[in-house]
Amino acid sequence: MLMALYTGMRRSELFRLQWKDVDFDRGFIHIREPKGGVDQTIPLNDGARQVLEGIYRRESEFVFPGRGGQQRTDIHRQANRIRDKAGLPRDFRALHGLRACICLHACFKRQG
Repeated sequence: MLMALYTGMRRSELFRLQWKDVDFDRGFIHIREPKGGVDQTIPLNDGARQVLEGIYRRESEFVFPGRGGQQRTDIHRQANRIRDKAGLPRDFRALHGLRACICLHACFKRQG
C-alpha cells in the first residue's frame, strides 16, 4: 500500500514490478507495460526507496510476489483488512483511492 501512496503506481504495475526494474543507483523505477502501453520511468523517491530497501528479497524476480514466487494477482484480503481497520466504506477501492490521493497531492504541490 505504501508503494502505491509514494509512487502513484497502479495495482497491475505493482504486481508486475520486478527487481530488475528498480535502479537504486540512479534512483528510478522502470514501469513495463503500463495501462497507456508505453513503458515509463518514474523517480524513486525517499519513501518508495525506504519501502523497497525494507523488503526481504526472496528467490522471486517480483518485488511483491504471489504464491510460489509467481506474479501476484490479488491483494483483496490484505487491502480489506486495512480498509476495515481504517473504518472506510466497504466499497472503497484502496489502491485506486491511493492513486487518486497521490495525483491530487501532485496537483496541489504544483499550484504552490
